[in-house]
Amino acid sequence: MDQIIETVLNYLIKLGSIGLMIGIFIDALGVPFPGSLMVIMAGFLIQRGSLNFFDVILAVLIGHLLGTTIAYFIGRHWGQPFFKKYGRYLNITPKKFEKGQHWLEHSAAAFVIGGRFLPTIGNITPYIAGISKLKFMWFLIYSIIFLLLWGTFNITLGFVFSHSWQKASEFIGSKGWIFGVVLMLSYGGYLYYKNKKHKN
Repeated sequence: MDQIIETVLNYLIKLGSIGLMIGIFIDALGVPFPGSLMVIMAGFLIQRGSLNFFDVILAVLIGHLLGTTIAYFIGRHWGQPFFKKYGRYLNITPKKFEKGQHWLEHSAAAFVIGGRFLPTIGNITPYIAGISKLKFMWFLIYSIIFLLLWGTFNITLGFVFSHSWQKASEFIGSKGWIFGVVLMLSYGGYLYYKNKKHKN
């Protein structure tokens, strides 16, 4: 883990916000990539004065929205045949695919916002949203909400734990997914309460 952290840190120091944007773009496409770790390290470098706060925000925003939008339209226009051919490169199995579609049918908002935090389906979330023909406007709104939560959380983690950023990285690797589960359960509870109230 320490070797990965050092590699990411050196990458960001050399390439700065442009390198961060490229990394987040790759991560948003669903390719296995340490996107969260990069944002944590960016927060650490902001605190150290090596990166500008607004440059980091812009890089994360552009990189993520560009990557997730491309993934959405790949799913919308090429659909399941694309995954049968290239799914193994994105670590997408038929079981993951079915699970993601099932969750999306129950709540698009919880799936797009909370699902991105989950290691099991996070990389296929935009593709399934596209395949399921979720309206792009809603997909974009949910993606921005996720981005605000995810970006703020990770940058703050890197900034606050600047003197012990290994702990922040370990937290993301072992417990970061809990954040997504809490979001999805909270939204599910809200929908249940709303439907029950409507019936009464």
